[in-house]
Amino acid sequence: MHPLTTDDAATPRDGTAPTHETAIARRVARFRIILAVFWTAAILVLCWAPREFVQEAEENAPWFTFPNLDKVVHWGIFVAFTVLWLRTSSSRWRYPVVVLAGVGMAILTELGQLVPSIERDASVADGITDLIGLTLGLILARWLEPLLARLESRILGTAAPPPS
Repeated sequence: MHPLTTDDAATPRDGTAPTHETAIARRVARFRIILAVFWTAAILVLCWAPREFVQEAEENAPWFTFPNLDKVVHWGIFVAFTVLWLRTSSSRWRYPVVVLAGVGMAILTELGQLVPSIERDASVADGITDLIGLTLGLILARWLEPLLARLESRILGTAAPPPS
């Protein structure tokens, strides 16, 4: 089984029809994967947005004057990346796989900014900030899980899973 897919432990192996709990587990698993994929795509879009777009957004938003906002955004998006992908699997391999994927994303997003049509500046400092976000996500995931499970339950209309 791929480390970033959800376990199908709730699937009956005796050929019987799936239970209501199995259907809910699959729905939650799909939701988590879709959310993580969407977030990953959003990171790529944001990090590879052409300089012109970024400058226009900065000029039209007063909160862009916040000191080091760029770094706060970088670590924030990687905290979310890490937490969302960790939630897609219960495999013991999920942590190393998410770390490798996060490091790959940090490198990829910075290298993508070197593309001439994007006209952005790749930065080692941004890459390091991404890795700090990845590390914070690994630390915070355990404490965020109960909150995210309750929020997920409300969105999907399912009973909250027991605390893990």
